[in-house]
Amino acid sequence: MNDRAYDPLCGGSPAEIAEMTGLSGLTSANSTISAPPPSHAPPQEAKLHAPYPEDSVLEAFMAFARVYSESEDAMLIGAVLPVVSRLLARRVFIRFGGRKYPNLYSLLVTKPGLRKSTNIRLVERLGRDLLPGEAFLGGATSEQALFKQYQANADRLLIEEEGNTVLSNWASDAAGKIVAKRFLRLYDCAAWQQDYIRQAEEQGAACQRIEETSTSLLIGTTFNNCRFHGLETRDGMRRRVCYYVSEDFARTIHWPPELDGAEYEAMAGAFRPLADLEGELTLTRSARALWNDLQDRNREEIRAIHDIDHAAEAYGSALAEEQSKTLKLAMIFEACRWAADTTQSFGAIRRDTLELAAAHGRYCLAAGRALDAIGNRAEIRDKADAILAKIRTNWASAASGGWIELTRTQLTSRYASNPDRKGALTPARLYTEILPDLIKRRLARELPREGRWRPYQFTAGD
Repeated sequence: MNDRAYDPLCGGSPAEIAEMTGLSGLTSANSTISAPPPSHAPPQEAKLHAPYPEDSVLEAFMAFARVYSESEDAMLIGAVLPVVSRLLARRVFIRFGGRKYPNLYSLLVTKPGLRKSTNIRLVERLGRDLLPGEAFLGGATSEQALFKQYQANADRLLIEEEGNTVLSNWASDAAGKIVAKRFLRLYDCAAWQQDYIRQAEEQGAACQRIEETSTSLLIGTTFNNCRFHGLETRDGMRRRVCYYVSEDFARTIHWPPELDGAEYEAMAGAFRPLADLEGELTLTRSARALWNDLQDRNREEIRAIHDIDHAAEAYGSALAEEQSKTLKLAMIFEACRWAADTTQSFGAIRRDTLELAAAHGRYCLAAGRALDAIGNRAEIRDKADAILAKIRTNWASAASGGWIELTRTQLTSRYASNPDRKGALTPARLYTEILPDLIKRRLARELPREGRWRPYQFTAGD
């Protein structure tokens, strides 16, 4: 493995990478986590990288996917991991407060046209070539219909490229809301029991029970729906999903390869050993030492959150689930490394595998936080335009040379003077969101401080 695999922020500065991952200095066997918790402000926009073990069958998929899809790497690896987790199902596990399985919930988030459907169709084809047909969930419209599917096969995979339709149904339809709550519980692979009089008539018993399940999920969606707005289970779902985000193409492909060709068959064949792999995993001694450090860092970061806004609460909730995802990813990565060389033993998660899993989890955390910033862009832009229009109206007589100059005191007293009133603009939002947006668009600029005054200038308009 090369060093690139450990950097969730490709192209970022070392300081940015250390801040976003909290994993700097972890490549030696005796290293510890001593970096301070990262800032809880939204991450800077940058090319995010979701690392994976390059000495694994995942690299075979990535090599093929890069000539088939124009998406960035994070979207490719995020698409295939739920298929791998379903291949492993409940045959591979680690004991952590009971059996923990490698099932994953993944959301691919882009604006329309950035090939997320291409990626999802590719991995769905791969899954259908490797898994039995009953492994896939159909379009269950009620909890009882869903229960019947799990009675037939308790290890399931849901792939949905038109995720906006599914998420809207979960948010607005009465039966859909119940199904959404069930998917929240299915993530934990717990027992599922239903009690219906109708079941007594059809099956001779009112109580029907499935002792254990395993569910993996892959959904493609857009920025306006990815944060589960409208769902009663919004916070729970956001905590459980791994987010993969892209706002650009990675490459141009003029003619993709066929999915019936030798290259695809060779790639798909590399994953076939995973369908029969089974066994309990443990951590090696050095991996256990790293795990302890990761746990300590996680708790420090949770304790360091003092804000009470929704973004801070969502981040704290995601941190609470971070280590569970790390273990799931580590199991998948270790299995994929084994599949690339089946002569090696399988039974222990190595330290470098755990490092990659932790860094990948950091990517998903950063992507989730970035979505909050992306999702707020339109709202911030509208508010900034409204504030600028008010400034141009209220201070038109103060315009000079095409600019209106106001001090911070004037701005606060006029536009953010009632921060305690519900829905009112606060000074924090004015100076951390609204003015930076206007400055970025060159509609405003901050001038050097003059004594105790902090002046800003705004364009006076046409």
